[in-house]
Amino acid sequence: MSQPFRNQLLRMVLLACALAAGLAVAQEIDMGPTDRIQVVPSGHLLSLTWSDTEDTLHGAISPAPLAKGHAFQVTLKLEPLTGAAYDVPLVLSLRRVGEHEGTTQVVKRTAEGWSARFTPDRAGPYWLDVAFRTTHSKSLHAGLSIKDAGVPLWAWAAMALVVLALAASFWRGRRQEVRPAPETAQ
Repeated sequence: MSQPFRNQLLRMVLLACALAAGLAVAQEIDMGPTDRIQVVPSGHLLSLTWSDTEDTLHGAISPAPLAKGHAFQVTLKLEPLTGAAYDVPLVLSLRRVGEHEGTTQVVKRTAEGWSARFTPDRAGPYWLDVAFRTTHSKSLHAGLSIKDAGVPLWAWAAMALVVLALAASFWRGRRQEVRPAPETAQ
């Protein structure tokens, strides 16, 4: 094997190793979207968390699961990693995925943090957008799934009453059949 061929082969092997190492590192580091709020179901609420190098946001949505026509409360706390607490307004928007408009509320900080109520009118995938300005403007997004409401509670109660009434009627009819016939006097 000639020297130039060995050098060429060595360069190709080193390049292949470098590419393989680069791909391995790229797969281990998930850079993901930095504007996504993590949503984790936790009992009867959804926990929300997000952070970057300057701020951290955490909160909850309750009650869960989210259903069409049923109001839910979003409560958030926005804190700097260093420095004084924020007293900026948050702009919260609930919109269907694929749409640019939705229900928007500008909320001010209270003792509990920032909070807003939303009532989705349709089932399907939604975005909860959270926008604010601290050192610079930030816009965050949480993916939510709104389910059909199903049968309302009053309908279940009405069905239970009907079943009880039918059972009582059936029981009364059975008791009358079991009674012995009165004896006739002769």
